[in-house]
Amino acid sequence: MDDNPNFKKFVKRLESSHTGVQHAAKWLEGRGYQVSIPPTIVADSYENRMAYVDNGDLFIERLRIEVKTLSVTFTGRADWPYKSKFIVCGKDSFDRATPRPYAYLIQSKDLKFMGVVLSASSKYWYVENKLDKDYPEEYRQDFYMCPMEHVRFCSI
Repeated sequence: MDDNPNFKKFVKRLESSHTGVQHAAKWLEGRGYQVSIPPTIVADSYENRMAYVDNGDLFIERLRIEVKTLSVTFTGRADWPYKSKFIVCGKDSFDRATPRPYAYLIQSKDLKFMGVVLSASSKYWYVENKLDKDYPEEYRQDFYMCPMEHVRFCSI
């Protein structure tokens, strides 16, 4: 395994994301959707990472859905911890996605609530360059941000 600290952190986050993906799949299946989860193959090094980029977290009836679980708890718009900002995803991730995600499900840490952003709202998104504090080394990237009026909150 690559000794790059950011790569190690990425692999750890990728492995821990499986619980959230499974939880979202179960929620969608409970609402009558046919869900499929493609396999996850982890790159052996930072240098080879682009050869292992996946095609999405899960699919419902052939629609790509991206799932993220935050490290904070929220119940909806009223207690959303980031004020008027809603990070959808990394800009590069969305721009290179094939197929484009249909939606992003951003789950509360306790997996009881989520914010839903449809990619159809991307015409309203804007870009912000942010420091990703989850990585041990300084790492900045461009993120797509969605205005709050285009985010739907619901219980899971």
